[in-house]
Amino acid sequence: MYAFIKANLLVTWLILFVPRSQITPELFSYDVSGMTKGEILILTHCITLTPGTITVAVDEEKDALLIHCLDYSDPAKTEASITRLLKGSIMRFTR
Repeated sequence: MYAFIKANLLVTWLILFVPRSQITPELFSYDVSGMTKGEILILTHCITLTPGTITVAVDEEKDALLIHCLDYSDPAKTEASITRLLKGSIMRFTR
């Protein structure tokens, strides 16, 4: 719930107050090796339900996701946020 509310506020901020030229949309690969198919499925849905991000594809070997992010200006922060808030929560719930 925290990630969802935070993402909504961020997207609202970007749309209302940040000039379009300063927004950095990007496709990036996110590592999901070590996760089961079910955990990957839950993660893809959580990412897609979070405003500003969408899961585009799961690679053939099931070890990476292709994600589109509305603002990828800080890659390390974005990926750490997905790991901490979404992936970490899913892993604690399923294991």
